[in-house]
Amino acid sequence: ALAEPETKAEPPAKPELPEIQPGQVFRMASDFNWRQPLEGQLRATLPRWENDKPTSLITLIASDAIPERNLAAFRKELSTLQQQLAKAPAGGLVAQATKHQLQSLAERRLGHQLYEGHGTAPLKDAALAHNLERAIAAQHGQSMEVLAWNVLGNRVLIILRAKDEDQAAEAMANMFDAVMSASGNDDLWLPESYATAILSRSDYWLKLSGLLGAAVKAKTRHVGALLRGEDDAEEEEFSGSVQAVMPERIELPEPIIVAAAPVAKVAEPAEAAPAAEVEERVPDVEISLEELRRFIDWCPFFHTWELRGRWKAEEQRFSSSQEDPEKKTAAEEQAMKLYKEAQELLDRIQEEKRFTPKAVFGFFPANAQGDDVIVYTDESRTQQRCIFHSLRQQQIKKDTPNYAIADFIAPVGSGRADYIGAFAVTIHGGDEFAKTFDEANDPYLSIMTKALADRFAEALAEWLHQRARFQCGIEKPGELSNEDLIRERYRGIRPAPGYPAQPDHTEKGTLFDLLNVSATTGCELTDSYAMHPGASVSGLYFNHPEARYFGMSVDLTKDQIEDYAARKKMSVQEIERWLSPWLGY
Repeated sequence: ALAEPETKAEPPAKPELPEIQPGQVFRMASDFNWRQPLEGQLRATLPRWENDKPTSLITLIASDAIPERNLAAFRKELSTLQQQLAKAPAGGLVAQATKHQLQSLAERRLGHQLYEGHGTAPLKDAALAHNLERAIAAQHGQSMEVLAWNVLGNRVLIILRAKDEDQAAEAMANMFDAVMSASGNDDLWLPESYATAILSRSDYWLKLSGLLGAAVKAKTRHVGALLRGEDDAEEEEFSGSVQAVMPERIELPEPIIVAAAPVAKVAEPAEAAPAAEVEERVPDVEISLEELRRFIDWCPFFHTWELRGRWKAEEQRFSSSQEDPEKKTAAEEQAMKLYKEAQELLDRIQEEKRFTPKAVFGFFPANAQGDDVIVYTDESRTQQRCIFHSLRQQQIKKDTPNYAIADFIAPVGSGRADYIGAFAVTIHGGDEFAKTFDEANDPYLSIMTKALADRFAEALAEWLHQRARFQCGIEKPGELSNEDLIRERYRGIRPAPGYPAQPDHTEKGTLFDLLNVSATTGCELTDSYAMHPGASVSGLYFNHPEARYFGMSVDLTKDQIEDYAARKKMSVQEIERWLSPWLGY
């Protein structure tokens, strides 16, 4: 006789997930008009930022979404930081800095790969995506508020807000478990899935606009957002937009004309430009670290150690943004201890001449043509030397125009002779000095050395910009205090390629060629247009009295990218690769 077949126990039935009721708690994809800009639709309906409740962006990564070599590099760096944290004294500054690096590591190393869409997209299955949406929505009202979600092909993005600090970790863990359980397959997800704390109102709206912009780019419709009550009329700044709007060029007053010397240099002389192209050269100047120390903005230094607040230079003290009196006092005491130790290290750096600052800047005849700035070889303005390309904002605004940096240069045909400035600064020696501390197993001083090198680079950029304004005659020595400089209360701006006003890093190549940066400063560009040494800054000078900083949002459209690629004489695919985080399609 045949043996009875072995029976397998049935797995326990999963609880039935409730259907989402659109229009009651959440606004769903079907409620969005995807052919119109999202700003007007969402301003009055999206949940507002609440400063007193911990808010996070969760990124759950599908398996095979990250190339294996990139995962291996990420895991190696993760292991190194974990070992460093284990050796650091608990509660000390090294431990805090290492925790900060660990918290941002996944976003820094994996976020761009996810956005580019490498690997497979198993979450594109409509039934699976809908089930994940239901699991996400079901968590609302438990230990958290679910503010928004987006189920993409290779990842799931969720913004949630815990009820209080004590429930933050529990809320994130519950959300991870709920989504993985709803998928029915734990192997569908990479263990590198991560959460990023959202620490400010502006960061909240930036991440929220990115979440919604990713839905447009990926053409997904598995997206939802918590409805805000109609009686809550608080206005919020929303930087996301879907549809391109190309306003006419803004009208600007008379441009600034620079002083007699169109090219100025600091440190070693450049040899790229023939002498005939330059009316006058400013002599090389020795830059002292002692002079640069006066220009250091200490606030970002404290942020490196997760100490939020303001450095009050006149009072020589740190004012913490902590609201709790005990935490505020503890943070301020810790900041002053950190500041004292930083000063001691600075004294050593200065005495031993560990850092070597190098810089170069120049002003060149220029005029704008559309959204480009044409730089000429000389004052005859008959021969083109190079072109700086810019992008125009695409937001829907009420009372202000959509800017491009070319707006701050007089256009061709205006009859106005205008100029553009360019600069590059770098600090040599920071990496080498930090390495000596690494070899001595002193990560605290290694981190501090790198942080101070970055502060010196920014101080050098501030010092050089002031010198440029002196040369142009738009500022006099002693006219502004150090606090005025930190608060940017001077005329003009210095936007950098790769930053919000011009997010295209490839523009650094034009700038480096124009100033012959590598020969004059020793700063080099890598294949990815990163600057080496890392403690380096480069950018453009605009002296127009109405020049202002602005930012692009994640809404660049296909036609704008095609136009930009044609102007730069690059392929659309190349431009899309360099500007992928900013695309709205």
